[in-house]
Amino acid sequence: MQLHSMRLVTIVAEQTMFEHIKDLINNMAVSGYTWRHVQGEGEHGLNTNVQIEVIASPPIAEDILNALQTDFFTHKPIIGYMADIKVIQHRKFF
Repeated sequence: MQLHSMRLVTIVAEQTMFEHIKDLINNMAVSGYTWRHVQGEGEHGLNTNVQIEVIASPPIAEDILNALQTDFFTHKPIIGYMADIKVIQHRKFF
């Protein structure tokens, strides 16, 4: 089995930001994403948010987080992070 290095980008944001984040991701040359409603508690209290996950090449993953930081972090409570992962079918993510 051959594994390929990719990055998993995870974004947690208010539900009202979903369409904006979806548009950003769709403009980044990724083939898809997964999203779900999540609940959490932090400095803003208990909230229902969306969590979006994208598997991408390292440069695209960094582009996504850079765009989030530039376009959204100063206006809305958003969390974004990435992790190195290994995938079997890396061609599915282009």
